[in-house]
Amino acid sequence: MNKRGIVLSGLVYALLTFFLLLVVGLLSILWYRQNTIDELSRDANAIYDDPYIPNEEYTAEFFYSGDYQVFNVPITGRYEIELWGAQGGSTTSAVKGESLGGKGAYTSGKIYLNKGESLYFYIGQSGGDFSSSNIGNINFYSATFNGGGAGALDVSESSDTGEHGFPGGGATDVRLVNGAWNNTTSLRSRIMVAAGGGGGGWSGNGSGDQYYAGGGGAGGSLSGIGAPTATSSTPGTQTSGYAFGIGGNGIFGSSGNNNGTGGGGGGYYGGEKGLSFRKPNSSGSGGSSFISGHSGCNAINASGSHTGQPNHYSGHIFNETQMIDGNSSMPKPTGGTQIGHSGNGYARITYLP
Repeated sequence: MNKRGIVLSGLVYALLTFFLLLVVGLLSILWYRQNTIDELSRDANAIYDDPYIPNEEYTAEFFYSGDYQVFNVPITGRYEIELWGAQGGSTTSAVKGESLGGKGAYTSGKIYLNKGESLYFYIGQSGGDFSSSNIGNINFYSATFNGGGAGALDVSESSDTGEHGFPGGGATDVRLVNGAWNNTTSLRSRIMVAAGGGGGGWSGNGSGDQYYAGGGGAGGSLSGIGAPTATSSTPGTQTSGYAFGIGGNGIFGSSGNNNGTGGGGGGYYGGEKGLSFRKPNSSGSGGSSFISGHSGCNAINASGSHTGQPNHYSGHIFNETQMIDGNSSMPKPTGGTQIGHSGNGYARITYLP
């Protein structure tokens, strides 16, 4: 082959190589484009098909169920979480007066979450409504789900004349570790808590200072709210209360001066029980709330020791936070506003595109 032929052959091979590389490049681009479309399609399906995402606003709702509920993050991005604590137990009586349980608190904040993370929602149980059909029935005085202290009664007296304290309302919270609601490791993993209210107290004897009906203290913000007429019952704070995540149980007994008092509300720290039906302190106090990143909160480390700063040890930190006690105006789950939250707790998480 002469010199000219060698040059032409080289050019042909170069052109063929160029076109081959061009074809490979185009095929790679097409493959990458299709793969990206498939990935976006899977994300979209995760958003619309996930059972915890009931509508096009990407909002998941959680109601009281008596167990934790799982939210698997379907897409990486920013989310808003809102929690409402549960109300303490209540009764009304035309003769002896009204004793309403403290209402639940409200917390909210925005946070960045990664696809595939799991959050565990624990929705507080109300302390219940008491009337002639169940007042005095010991089966209705049990502690409530997620930290509300048990109610109590003086078992020596009838339902019409005895001393009664009703259960506290449970807190509503979101955690990074699941388990029983009172599991220590799970409680320490809470990144947001909306406190429950204390249970009301009621005395039907009608003699002297025993003739009394008093409402429970509301679930609080940084600190819970003491029962409105309590002289001794202590609400939860950022570092103390009846116990971490648990409200105090009311005092059971027979023919004594300190029997039949209301349970404390659940919370970051639970509220204390009512201490005596004879004095105006038979009702339970409210628990405290917590939001990782919220000014004034006192977070713990993984071992449970307080750090003196608001950020949770997990690094999950909220911004644009709100914390509203149960005696104040707050958003209503169905829209509008309300003074405190009544009934069982509630939660929702919303994806913010």
